[in-house]
Formats: sequence, structure tokens, C-alpha cells
Amino acid sequence: MNSTWDLLLRRSVRAPAVVGMPLFWSLHVEASSKSLCYPRFSSYIALLCSALPVFTRRILAQQLDVWGRRGAFARVCLAVKTAKSRGLRKSDTSALARRLLRSVARRLPARMMLPLDSRMVVGRLIPEKCRVMDSAKLPIWLVFESPGDDGDEDEDDENEEEEADDEDNRGWGSESA
Repeated sequence: MNSTWDLLLRRSVRAPAVVGMPLFWSLHVEASSKSLCYPRFSSYIALLCSALPVFTRRILAQQLDVWGRRGAFARVCLAVKTAKSRGLRKSDTSALARRLLRSVARRLPARMMLPLDSRMVVGRLIPEKCRVMDSAKLPIWLVFESPGDDGDEDEDDENEEEEADDEDNRGWGSESA
């Protein structure tokens, strides 16, 4: 290969989440395009994956199942585009997308890293808030929970009240201070 690739590979192994995963996705996009460089990018992907830790390879495999060219979200997009090409109205395409996304959401983990920036972690998918946007390509607006949301609002309220009580008992504004 070359020295630039060697440097990227070494850095990817040292910092898989910061360098390795974004590099994988950048190479994956290039390899997926119908370019003459497909063999080169495919060999880079194979080398990168063989050098990355097993844990990182598992995360990438999960991300491919969800975000990849043939992943769950790609299949939803394909179904929406097919339905739209057959004359389905916009409101009906959003309803179709939500229905399909509900089945996808059941299989997704409670927390997942976004492919291009592993520092971005999202919680569960919220299909009821997702929609098909007005554009020729029919992009789907995905909405996720924050990764810390567990869906139990009552418990959160109790924790906030306990924290407020703790602050009150620290001597702030008390007469003895």
C-alpha cells in the first residue's frame, strides 16, 4: 500500500471509535459507488476490518445491518419509494414508513452509535415522530430518543425532587451558614 494508508491503519487500530469507524464508513461509501476504484476501496475495507478489534467489528456489523446499503433503513426507503412510484399519496407514504419503522424499532438496540460519528449515541427510534420529507428523493426524517431516556418519566421526576432536596440541605441560605 502506501505510507498514508499505513498511518490511517495504525491510527484506526489505536483509536477505533474515533478514526477506525469513520474511516470504515467513508471507504464503504466510496466502495458502494459505481467507481473504477471499487477493488481498491474493497481491499482497504478488508485490511481495516482485519486490523480492528473484534468488539469494533461487531459494532460495524450491527451498523451495517441498520444503516448499510442493504440495511433495515435502506429497505424502508426502498419500500417508500416503490409505493410513491405507484401513486401513493404523501400522507400514506409517511404512514407506510412509520409502520415499517415500528417493526425495525423492535429489533434495534436501546442505544446505538451513529455510523459517521461514533461520539454521537442515540436511544430508541420513535416511529410515530418519523416522516417522509417533501423531496424528489423522499428522505425519511428519523427521530430517536436521547440515549439516557428510559421512558419512565415518574422516576425521573422523583430523582429531580431528591436532587433539589439535597441541594436545600447543603446549607445554601441557611441561618447557620
